[in-house]
Amino acid sequence: MRSGRVVCVLHGSLRGGDLGQPVGGRCRMKQFLPSESVVLLNNVLLLALVVPLGYWLTGLSRVKLARTLGWLITLAAVAACHWVCVDEAAGFRMVFLILVLLCGMKIVVAVESHASKKTRLAFVPWLVYCLGWLGMRVEVFAGFGQGRRDDWFGYIKKGSLRLVIGIGFLLLAFFVSRLPASSVSLSIKKVTITLLMFSGFSLVVHFGIINLMAGVWRRMGADCRSMFRAPLASFSLREFWGRRWNIGFSEMTALGVYRPLRPLLGIPAATFVGFVFSGLLHELAITVPVMQCLGLPLCYFALHGCAMQAEAFLERRGVVFGDHRVLSRAWTTSWLVLPLPMLFPEPFLREVLWPMIEWYPV
Repeated sequence: MRSGRVVCVLHGSLRGGDLGQPVGGRCRMKQFLPSESVVLLNNVLLLALVVPLGYWLTGLSRVKLARTLGWLITLAAVAACHWVCVDEAAGFRMVFLILVLLCGMKIVVAVESHASKKTRLAFVPWLVYCLGWLGMRVEVFAGFGQGRRDDWFGYIKKGSLRLVIGIGFLLLAFFVSRLPASSVSLSIKKVTITLLMFSGFSLVVHFGIINLMAGVWRRMGADCRSMFRAPLASFSLREFWGRRWNIGFSEMTALGVYRPLRPLLGIPAATFVGFVFSGLLHELAITVPVMQCLGLPLCYFALHGCAMQAEAFLERRGVVFGDHRVLSRAWTTSWLVLPLPMLFPEPFLREVLWPMIEWYPV
């Protein structure tokens, strides 16, 4: 174990009975910093190797070979990142596992896109696609550098407003965490802070930064668009996952998993496998960094895969979810919200989320 590793259990004085303060402030935000500069350098070099390899793969004419190599590169890169970061703090591991996984899956999707649509980017748009955008559709960068799109500034305004609102939520979470223990119970404080932080980060990243990125790249000719499209308006899980929440992730699962498997397994089985695959990716982003509660995010998405099968069954029996607005919203919200502790277990909150505002409940 490296001497600089940040230990999950923080020892220190308790203020008000529920807030553990790191001794001498030594652990302030170290959950997101490397123990040594060489660890950061190794991860950067890994990304610098994966991205050009992916570009080379998209030019291969042999689709089966390119597809196999794309998956092998992705798996090898994620394993290498995990090995390099195995003794690092949970936040740092999470960030680089997500970055490496994102680049690897972009390679997989780009290979499938090239096989079906013969879309291959020039090298500079490929770099922007891999490192500067969270979406998965390669073809949106086909027009990169060929003139701006007129609505680019609307994305900038929309993203800026939501970014500011999200920061407000995070500040509110920070102030709630500093309330005296006598004013509110620890369990209520945990729930309140967690909801405020998740809402704040979603507004900052999903509705803020991604829209800002879309505006910038649309200014340079790319056809980037919002990836989170009024998710609260969903009347079914299929609508939520397929058309409103994290469209980039849905595109990745559809192109990389669902479409190749659909001819072999059929639509229901391919859909379920797609959800299981999504669960595995969330394991890498949530539970692997903290190395606790492994399997819970997988169960969350497997549960949703089963719920999607139930929706399909009801629709075959003539049920139209949009015709029963209250029941449909209750159905969708219940499936999304009630199992959330499986998706984000407390060790993740304790080691990654709450330390962002330097709150260490015990």
